[in-house]
Amino acid sequence: AALGQAVTCTIASGLSNVAPNNTVAFVIPVTPTAAAQPSVTNTATVSGGGDPGCPAAARCASTVITPLFNLQLVKAVDSVDPSGPNSFVARYTLTVTNSGNAAGAYTLNDTLGFTTQGVTFNGNAQVATTGGSVNPAIAGGYTPANGTTVQLSVANLAIAPGATHTYTLAVPISVNSATLGNGTCTGGPGNGLFNAATVTGTIGLNSNACAPIAIDGQPAIRLLKTVELAVDVNMNGFGDVGDVLNYALEISNVGSQPLGTLRLVDRFVNDLVCDPMTVGGQPITVLLNDQIFFGTFEPFGASPLIPGDSVQCWATHTLTAADVAARRVTNTASASGEGTSGGFVTSNSTAIYSAFP
Repeated sequence: AALGQAVTCTIASGLSNVAPNNTVAFVIPVTPTAAAQPSVTNTATVSGGGDPGCPAAARCASTVITPLFNLQLVKAVDSVDPSGPNSFVARYTLTVTNSGNAAGAYTLNDTLGFTTQGVTFNGNAQVATTGGSVNPAIAGGYTPANGTTVQLSVANLAIAPGATHTYTLAVPISVNSATLGNGTCTGGPGNGLFNAATVTGTIGLNSNACAPIAIDGQPAIRLLKTVELAVDVNMNGFGDVGDVLNYALEISNVGSQPLGTLRLVDRFVNDLVCDPMTVGGQPITVLLNDQIFFGTFEPFGASPLIPGDSVQCWATHTLTAADVAARRVTNTASASGEGTSGGFVTSNSTAIYSAFP
């Protein structure tokens, strides 16, 4: 079938008004192409059979809208591990997830933006994957360089509905403590061990992660954000005006230093809250959006987030007419924390909802 094509099915003998011969079913397979994003609309009408009201009457037509491909990209620093005297390996995880109900394709790219003051590359970067497929051109590793975009996956890699492709990137570096500068993260390239990832294809996405570089251990943070339809008033499985989206956000300490002064910024929502206890059972306070101070009895934000621990946060969004008209709700949040060495680390995560009627 093609856009605007009409398929006609005829019941020459007509239909009875007595079951079971008063119904008939037809199956018309349709394979959507990339150009069909973000959804496929199919309208069926009936006429004839002695009913003078059809096909003009509303009861003689039915329309179904099926959402298609929906991709998510999350990038995070796993660790910065010592590998020798003044040498480290920066490790990143890049996760591509198809949360839609149709297959799609993507190409994953990566661009390094490390500080150039006292930090140099001292070997080949290595890429591995679970579920995905590494670009054959870099299967044995590649020479890293700041500002150079490298294709990590094969081009236009297919990803099934519900599938997750995980990539790991290991970048070896040398650090000269005498000339080390711009080692803290500021949210842009040229500072710390900044790394930006992009997905191109049916849907374009970007995600970045950064870890500060120092000689005494490394702080690192990861933010993972997901979205689901929590309140479906008419229970049709799609987002309508007045329905409510639920966002779940998890802030994890994936480094080797405790993280204090935790902050979570999500300006798309106005009811952001975080659990008062970490997953590991420690008291925690997270500064939210424009909040500046901790509570009177928590001058230092309770206990820090220790390595390996995480804290859960939540928010909601009520769908508006503008959301439904746009057929896509994109929400990006940012988490940050301060390591014991004074370096700030950040992580961004984007959740996209596109299941609209």
